[in-house]
Amino acid sequence: FWNLSMIQSLGLVQFRLIIYLVALIIGGTCSYFLILKYEARGAAIGLFISYTIITASFTAKAFNKLNRLIKQG
Repeated sequence: FWNLSMIQSLGLVQFRLIIYLVALIIGGTCSYFLILKYEARGAAIGLFISYTIITASFTAKAFNKLNRLIKQG
């Protein structure tokens, strides 16, 4: 829950938009193909993939930006 506010406070709103679009495309595509075989479980897998992409990207970028700010002093 802390990722979104940290991304915004670090000025990474454009990054947020790009990651959301990428996650939507990848997760939506996975869901589309998995729903045919796994039905509701396929949709859940696609949603999990989207969530994982968003969380991992936000966390990595936030820590990277914070490390750069700390090194700058």
